[in-house]
Amino acid sequence: MRASIIGLFTAGVLFTVSDAISTYTPSIHGYVYLILICSLAKIFLPLPDFLVEGADLWYRLVAAALIPAVLAAVSIVAIDFREVLSLLGDPVYMISTVAVVIVALLAAGFVGWLVKLNFIESSISAGLGLADFGSSGDLAVLGAADRLELLPFLSISSRIGGGLVVLSLSLLGPLVF
Repeated sequence: MRASIIGLFTAGVLFTVSDAISTYTPSIHGYVYLILICSLAKIFLPLPDFLVEGADLWYRLVAAALIPAVLAAVSIVAIDFREVLSLLGDPVYMISTVAVVIVALLAAGFVGWLVKLNFIESSISAGLGLADFGSSGDLAVLGAADRLELLPFLSISSRIGGGLVVLSLSLLGPLVF
């Protein structure tokens, strides 16, 4: 019980701090600051075990209770099935999509292998994580591969990459438009 309260409180404090910081720089979204704060804290601060346990408890709760609901909601609401069916009929689109996924899969696996990581797990977490539909796609990819234990790695890489994209677009958007 204590770990769950600490995990919820920690998440709330981090979200509130990142939201407060984003009010001073409205062109940069609060999630960028949240990702930055969490990444820097994990890298540079010696986090006590009870904080890590609280975060792990909330991760397991969300993974066990909410993943099926998120996948169903995204599949039904966010995907335009007419557009998907029309794209399936375009052979150039299909070939290029399959080629991008295969190249990303092989490149991620090879780079992972070079740094002494498992080729398959590197391919799944980095390669397929690149080519999926955001967080719900991460869940679908890892669920299909029966590797949900890789979700923290795939999630943080997606968050950092997404944060960099949001940050760069936040900074470049006013210059372009």
